[in-house]
Parts: sequence; structure tokens; C-alpha cells
Amino acid sequence: MSAYQYLRDKDPKMARQTMAPVAYDPHATRSAELARKMIERIDANDLQGALEAGKSKKDEQPAGS
Repeated sequence: MSAYQYLRDKDPKMARQTMAPVAYDPHATRSAELARKMIERIDANDLQGALEAGKSKKDEQPAGS
């Protein structure tokens, strides 16, 4: 299951666990940046903000899906 789906299912713990390998990949990409933003929002207990942060501005596809 994708991190985005975990957020939609209101399961922030699993969403964070799913995003962590992407967010902290030493070969950072745009996906890593989006994942870190999502984790910041999850840690702030802002699930809606995490969902919004995960959308790519280019194509509006969620990161980690």
C-alpha cells in the first residue's frame, strides 16, 4: 500500500514508515523532497497537510504511490 493511501485511511504511523526510505534516500530526488515534506506534516499531526504536500506540482500525482 502507498503512503498516500495510508494517509487517506488515517494511519499516519504506517504512512511515515512507508515514506521514510524515500525521504532519507542519500541519492535525493524530487520524490525525497516531497516525502520529507509529508513526514514533517505527519509529525505535526496534520494529515490533510501531508496529503497536500505529497502532491507533485507538475502532475498532481502523490509521492510514494
